[in-house]
Amino acid sequence: MSPIDDSDKMARRELVKQAMREVLQETNGAVKDMLKEALREWMDEKFAAFGRWSIYGILASILGGIAWAILVTKGWTPPK
Repeated sequence: MSPIDDSDKMARRELVKQAMREVLQETNGAVKDMLKEALREWMDEKFAAFGRWSIYGILASILGGIAWAILVTKGWTPPK
């Protein structure tokens, strides 16, 4: 078996980077702005989902605490 030549891979990576730089310069950063906006919208959606789950978790904890308090005041004792 012949060893893999990584020098060609590095050269291709540099060519891709250079092409991306040229595209960004030609479009005056429009592609970059579109990517930033898409990422911002995706992150907003994820933060909203996290907030919704956090609120549900807090409400479930409060409901459990209220149920526990009612049961304890009615004479229930936790199992040992």
